[in-house]
Amino acid sequence: MDDPEVLGDGGFVYPAPPGTHPVYAMADDQSEAPEPPEFRVDELFLPFAPWEQVAQAHWQHFNDDTGRRSKTCAFLGTDRSEKAAVKRWYDSKSGTIPWMEEAVRSADVLAGPGNYPDEIADPASGANILAFPVMEQAVAEGYTARNDAGDLLALVVGADEV
Repeated sequence: MDDPEVLGDGGFVYPAPPGTHPVYAMADDQSEAPEPPEFRVDELFLPFAPWEQVAQAHWQHFNDDTGRRSKTCAFLGTDRSEKAAVKRWYDSKSGTIPWMEEAVRSADVLAGPGNYPDEIADPASGANILAFPVMEQAVAEGYTARNDAGDLLALVVGADEV
């Protein structure tokens, strides 16, 4: 998971097993009445193994150790998709990926959870980027779930407001 304004610094990286994995997002309405809703993601759950294995896992807390505050946009991807995204879409003038910033700030995305832009960054491999709105001024932390052999079975990532 990374912030598009600091692409290439690696964000924080966990080696997920190859394949397609579900991403479960919890989003809260951050707006104040009577403003329109602004659902921002504050928790992600990524299971990489069957539920039975995840239920037996050993959980360990982590934080990103950067102390870096998030802006209003973050994304999930692989090292490969991040490198491809930088090559294809990075705008050096703004220091970000404009379509990603615009997409997650759109009324359609903020109006309800789950409508997040998912774009193929590397057509050759199919590696993708999933972008989503996040709480401003938050620091990422969460939990890893591992089996006795140390294999990563699941990841929970949350944003703690600072």
